[in-house]
Amino acid sequence: MTFQHERLSERVWKVVEDDPYGQFPFLYVIVGDDRCILIDTGCGRGNYLSFVDENVNVKKLPFLIVCTHVHFDHVGGNNLLGGSPRCLGICMGSANKTFTNNCDINSLCMAHNTSVKPFSVTRWLEEGDRIFLSKDEKEKDSLEVIFTPGHTPDSIALFAHWEQRLFVGDTIYPYTAIHLDSIGSSLVSYIETMKKLIGFIEKQPSTEKGIDITSLSKAVTDTGSNVPSQTQEFLALLGLELDSVNFDVEALLALCDGSLEAAVNMYLVDPSEIAILCPPAKRSRTAPSEEVVPVRENGIILSCGHVEANFSPSNLGQMLTLLEIVKAGALPPSSVDGNYHEFTFDNLTVILDIKQVTK
Repeated sequence: MTFQHERLSERVWKVVEDDPYGQFPFLYVIVGDDRCILIDTGCGRGNYLSFVDENVNVKKLPFLIVCTHVHFDHVGGNNLLGGSPRCLGICMGSANKTFTNNCDINSLCMAHNTSVKPFSVTRWLEEGDRIFLSKDEKEKDSLEVIFTPGHTPDSIALFAHWEQRLFVGDTIYPYTAIHLDSIGSSLVSYIETMKKLIGFIEKQPSTEKGIDITSLSKAVTDTGSNVPSQTQEFLALLGLELDSVNFDVEALLALCDGSLEAAVNMYLVDPSEIAILCPPAKRSRTAPSEEVVPVRENGIILSCGHVEANFSPSNLGQMLTLLEIVKAGALPPSSVDGNYHEFTFDNLTVILDIKQVTK
């Protein structure tokens, strides 16, 4: 099967593309009253439109495409979907139209020996624009556009006001390297984006209700531990110590979609297989000397472009701290390839051109 899907909430569905390039992008479908919003369209290897119609948009509502950035694994399906008579348009951020329009180079498709079929952007989104889920254009039922340069100059995030969910594209995700070494990437812009998103989240009204998410592991704050509470529960149930296990517990929990019971059962069936599926992360087991930048989450969930659809905003503070430590020269790289250095702390990894750090 080329695509797999999961319902995240009443209106939001996650779709994962099983592509031959190893990207496995997370695509999102939001079902409104009289239209659907498709956030990113994947690599374009399968018939995404047919899959969405059969599994999510069963009423065959008109749909609007919104892409978080121009990389091939997020715009590859635009040509197919854009040709449908039900397509209301293709939207992308307007921060750098020249970069976006130079898709053949900036999509990175050539680096993966593929191509992106041509498409035309019909609406260039500005900072603060709203994308509505219905013709009524209710403010509450809308996505708010946020410019998030860094990974690419044209990156955007989308805030779903009705359920406190922030779609962040490839700006942040766990376990897999975030690339700040691509064409147009900027460490300076990325750091500013981290600060901007933290500020945006902290300005939102707090909600006690939030979203019923079982797969979201929040960091323990009352004990001062840097180990997520679900990881601690897993270790406690099995009588294990974090420093003694030969696999990445958080990666195992992510593999089991956040189900503690499934992770425990999987470990009990074959512990040796877990070490192969979830090898130990190349990371420090203790916090850096600097304290992680705190983030007041206000019930908000991050939905990423890869790996994790229910991610804690506290990771924005952790990433910001990681980069500040890298800039200070206090964290050694986990791997080096010429000027490109990989840095890892806890569940976050970033690859960047070290020349950007020393500027």
